[in-house]
Amino acid sequence: MLTCQLKSYQLKGLSWLANLYEQGINGILADEMGLGKTVQSISLMSYLAEQHNIWGPFLVISPASTLHNWQQEITKFTPNLKALPYWGNQADRKILRRFWSKKKLYSRDAPFHVLITSYQIVVSDERHFQRIKWQYMILDEAQAIKSSSSARWKTLLNFNCRNRLLLTGTPIQNSMQELWALLHFIMPTLFDNHEEFSDWFSRDIESHATSKGALNKHQLQRLHMILKPFMLRRVKTEVQNELGPKVEIQVPCTLTSRQRRLYQGLKEKISVADLLEKSNGTINLSGADEETEGLDSQNVPQSLQPPGAL
Repeated sequence: MLTCQLKSYQLKGLSWLANLYEQGINGILADEMGLGKTVQSISLMSYLAEQHNIWGPFLVISPASTLHNWQQEITKFTPNLKALPYWGNQADRKILRRFWSKKKLYSRDAPFHVLITSYQIVVSDERHFQRIKWQYMILDEAQAIKSSSSARWKTLLNFNCRNRLLLTGTPIQNSMQELWALLHFIMPTLFDNHEEFSDWFSRDIESHATSKGALNKHQLQRLHMILKPFMLRRVKTEVQNELGPKVEIQVPCTLTSRQRRLYQGLKEKISVADLLEKSNGTINLSGADEETEGLDSQNVPQSLQPPGAL
């Protein structure tokens, strides 16, 4: 079913994800950005369909900026999986929900297998999402639910889904409290009490992070011990021999007639030499900001703008 050849480390990632599914465990795929978390997640859905005859429904939630990419990647790499892009205004989404009939889901002939939507929309339409039992809920850029006090975290935690997978390149950014929020989200029974988690684990580590001190061997062992069963992380330096050479593509962007007029007007009004002399080498372009106020999103081609109402 998969139309692409996975790299060795991606195959290991798929094997890890498949093993989590077999064990009934949720997880965090935390590979560094650029190592293919998206394609590994898609390969997991393909594996479930091909090996277990599980055709969803799968729920993919991502930031608005990556919705189109998810749709394109699923169509490209697993054409047998039908992706339903769920965004737009309320009227558009109401029409799309006609495909959600429970009687037609959970089979290869279902009207869709993967539903793709944004965090904002899934919270807005939560009552509709909660009616469906999702086979897998995949959260892209999962740091979006790092706050256990947020409505987003609480809403998604109550969704009816067999398995959960978090994708993030930055699993630990600021505090162990944020880490607990992610761990509780994937394993709420195991990581049920934040106070106990904090007392046992985080306080000592956070004190070192605050003082910029290095963690000792015992603290690192504790950190690895608690994360190893649930999180897989690889960085580019570990798999560098599998990565292809960097390709640099230069894309020339021609100015529109309006932009050319504005640019020419700025050139005529602003003397770089005068600016340098008056600012002692520091250029202040506050005047240019006023000149460019009119360049808003209406001048950007519709095809390059993210989906509306997200």
